[in-house]
Amino acid sequence: MMRKVIYHVATSIDGYISGLEGDASGFLPQEPALGDYFASLRDYDTVLMGYNTYAAAFAAGLEPGQPVYPHMRNCIFSTRMTLPEQRPAAEGPVQAMWRQWLGFTPDEPLAGSFELVSSQGAAFVQQLKTQPGGDIYLCGGGRLAGYLWAEGLIDEVLLKLYPVVYGQGIPLFGSHALLRQLCLREQKSYAEGMQLLRYEVMH
Repeated sequence: MMRKVIYHVATSIDGYISGLEGDASGFLPQEPALGDYFASLRDYDTVLMGYNTYAAAFAAGLEPGQPVYPHMRNCIFSTRMTLPEQRPAAEGPVQAMWRQWLGFTPDEPLAGSFELVSSQGAAFVQQLKTQPGGDIYLCGGGRLAGYLWAEGLIDEVLLKLYPVVYGQGIPLFGSHALLRQLCLREQKSYAEGMQLLRYEVMH
């Protein structure tokens, strides 16, 4: 059975995954939504992200070449990223935070890894889907999601829909929102107004 790529992302009701200059202040989850999100991350073993999504963690201490999620295969899509000659330690402050948030103990060995994808991204993801493993977490950004959407490689869209309007920013699918039919498979409402909506993409 082929693995699924799940675009799992927070969005405003007008379709932006962040405001200008990466502003995500409108996406501050509360319990129990936050706990549900952390629990869902333990179900993935591979994560896909674009350079801007990856680089957003630099401010928290991430070094180029380190995985963001310490328990996943981290695949970063970029044609402009350069890596240091000597790779940094596999774990630092960002991985320590995720260990705590996801409930892993400090001494628990995790199989997180870093992989730079600089060309033939669609072919890479297509091959990834045929390999053994669990669901694949596409966490952003909009340009990468739009590219994979246009290539027909996204199987589910799992939206954390927040009751906020940005008006401008980074669109959910960048500039590649081709027409495709989706089917709502799951819906959950939270007290603070956020909706969790799981859609199957009808290829």
